[in-house]
Amino acid sequence: SLIRICFPKMELAYNEMKSILLEKLEFTAVFTYNDLMMLGVVKMFQETGISVPEDISLMGFDDIDFVSLLTPALTTVSIDKYNIGVESANMLLRIIHGEKVIDNTKLVPSTLIVRNSTRKI
Repeated sequence: SLIRICFPKMELAYNEMKSILLEKLEFTAVFTYNDLMMLGVVKMFQETGISVPEDISLMGFDDIDFVSLLTPALTTVSIDKYNIGVESANMLLRIIHGEKVIDNTKLVPSTLIVRNSTRKI
């Protein structure tokens, strides 16, 4: 009941978090598909007086430039977007040139960036 699926937009994440709060579901942390969605969650918490990280821990994904400037700064996962683009383009070019792409899984390194939006429970 706590896993919600929506298009990755700030306002939709805001609405999903509002729904979770109205349902009075218990949780200690929120993880979103990307950092932009987390901005919607943060807005909902600000409007309802929920403190981060005292009341709830927050973690995003993709480490967009300004999340380190939020108060508190957002814990997130940093990924190598450039490398993902290069690997994707190379795979597409191989397909365009008629090559059969057998190995279509690539591991892309990621890094957990711990900031002030999480705490140990």
